[in-house]
Amino acid sequence: MLGEELELDLTPDQKERNVGSFSADITAEDGSGQEVLIENQFEKTDHVHLGQILTYISNLDAKIAIWISSDPRPEHIRAIEWLNETGSGVKFYLVKVEAYRIGNSELCIFSNQWT
Repeated sequence: MLGEELELDLTPDQKERNVGSFSADITAEDGSGQEVLIENQFEKTDHVHLGQILTYISNLDAKIAIWISSDPRPEHIRAIEWLNETGSGVKFYLVKVEAYRIGNSELCIFSNQWT
């Protein structure tokens, strides 16, 4: 579902992948075999997670970073936009995810993205 939303062909690789003495939430590969980092944060975005993302992509040589949050702060949306303007060769996504259930219906997930 995430890959479809971002128009990426994603194949999951590992959960909690070791990156030195740290661990990245999820790694995957895109359709061209490039490393993809997926970092989950089920609360407001913060500087700690932004720093983790930068640490992980530089050590994994990932070409795509996807930050999933339930509440992206405007400052972090702008930071992601700026990172995409730097010409680093890495594509950054910040995805807001919300889930809704009405009565006994199946869970419905909505997302917005900033790149």
